[in-house]
Amino acid sequence: MTDFNQIAAPASASGPDDERPVSISARLGRLQFHRSGKFRVLQLADIQDGPKVSKDTIRLIEASLDAARPDVVIFTGNQIAGYDDAYCDTFRKRQWEPARRGKIERTRAKVRAGISAFLQPLIDRGIPFAVTYGNHDAQCGLSPAELDALYREFPGCINPPCNMDDSAANPGFLVRSVPSSGLPDQPVAACEPGTFAMPVLDQDRQRAVLGLVVLNSGDYAREGGYGRPSDAALRFVHDVPRWLGVRSLVFQHMPLPQYYDVLKAMPANADNAIQGYRKYDAQ
Repeated sequence: MTDFNQIAAPASASGPDDERPVSISARLGRLQFHRSGKFRVLQLADIQDGPKVSKDTIRLIEASLDAARPDVVIFTGNQIAGYDDAYCDTFRKRQWEPARRGKIERTRAKVRAGISAFLQPLIDRGIPFAVTYGNHDAQCGLSPAELDALYREFPGCINPPCNMDDSAANPGFLVRSVPSSGLPDQPVAACEPGTFAMPVLDQDRQRAVLGLVVLNSGDYAREGGYGRPSDAALRFVHDVPRWLGVRSLVFQHMPLPQYYDVLKAMPANADNAIQGYRKYDAQ
């Protein structure tokens, strides 16, 4: 297994038998731009599988990692297909429904097996990762906090421990490092499970030049349709620029409504046309 805490020379010095982390940031101990002027984030979304993750999915993750050689991977939700038959004993359609806890340890073991499978390519390559959630993850019966705890069992996880009582009592940021991430010098501003922020330094480690915000965008709304981030998460995102002093990239599961404003109806035989979905399936 890769030693995430190993500090090593630049990638250009590596050879075919090099066992150092693929992530340059993991070699340097925190998220930062390289001497080449590059910094890479690989986003993975909607694995949507049960305890036995498809081999094709694993091969796709491996190929993506080898092509991108990212500093960090951000999983943006629906890693867990909470509706899978494997979780039928603890399934809940909406998070506000009472949890069916009778066989929760069995569900926890199954979810851990799925997480272990799709994280192994990252662990083998020494690439840190951050995780947020979508509308299906918690349907397995585990809350985002419980899922966070499972992800932190694996080396490379940047998700910070977050006590919601502490967050409510502290209107500022709970800033901490997460040593098991393999980024011992990386500060992380914590808000709630699946919502946190990370500064990215310049190549000389003198100042932050970019922020990475991971946002739990919720699952469903009680009045119908998809949900939105919590009030605490929205306040957090509003305040991040003041803390970091730079602009950020925000990674979340639910698309912003404004995304739909850029859609343009066109003939079905037009170049690069893509058929719509659900209420747009005839366009």
